[in-house]
Amino acid sequence: MQKVKEMFGKNIKKLRNVKGLSQQAFAELFGLQRATLGAYEEGRSNPKIETIITIAHYFNISIDELLTSELTVNRLLHFNDHITVNSEGLRLKEFAQIPCITEALQTDYLHQYSNKTFTERLPHIQLPLDSTDGVIAFTVTGLELTSQGKGFFPKDIVFGRLVPPVEYALLKPTAVALVQTEEKFILRRVSVSPANDIIRLAADYDALESIELPVAHIVQLWEICHVFHYRIAPKEDLLEERLAMLEKKILSLNNQGG
Repeated sequence: MQKVKEMFGKNIKKLRNVKGLSQQAFAELFGLQRATLGAYEEGRSNPKIETIITIAHYFNISIDELLTSELTVNRLLHFNDHITVNSEGLRLKEFAQIPCITEALQTDYLHQYSNKTFTERLPHIQLPLDSTDGVIAFTVTGLELTSQGKGFFPKDIVFGRLVPPVEYALLKPTAVALVQTEEKFILRRVSVSPANDIIRLAADYDALESIELPVAHIVQLWEICHVFHYRIAPKEDLLEERLAMLEKKILSLNNQGG
């Protein structure tokens, strides 16, 4: 098991350095404490299975690679963090231009969303949608809507349609919404109080508590209608099998290492 811990630590440290992330930034990305990440990198602590799966999913690496072989810089530089929709040879009028709030632009958008020049300069994604009025794309950065290896992961892109305040009460309790306040974006499941004055934002991730927010504090709200998954999600009926195989693999490596 020590060999597995050491290899995992080397690989996540190399991933972090290649991506230019501090320990604090990397830890926050995956919901870890900085001290926990440091222990992982130094091979002093066993990573949780959920953490292994999430990191492998995020960086599009197989679990075996992450645990058993040292990743090279050349291997890591083949990752593609950008989404390009190429419609060459097709009529552009068939594709809608959807402005996208990327991770790097979230703070700027909070301060300049009413600036038409700024919003027009946002990167756009082309999709064959019938109507794009009030539709915006948003890059997922957290695990709020992740549960048992399913749901939305960082790098996924969600597409939402702007909902006017008078229609908040019509949102279904299971609806996923992107909420913009003056300070931040919140991506969660929504439900509105009968008086239509409080909105409850619930996460699928067990460790996160629900948030109650006065409707008056909402700047904009989009109901999520579509999603682009950065990777193909595992079949539901194979998830438990996948976890069992991972546990078996770790046990086998532990036995080999002595």
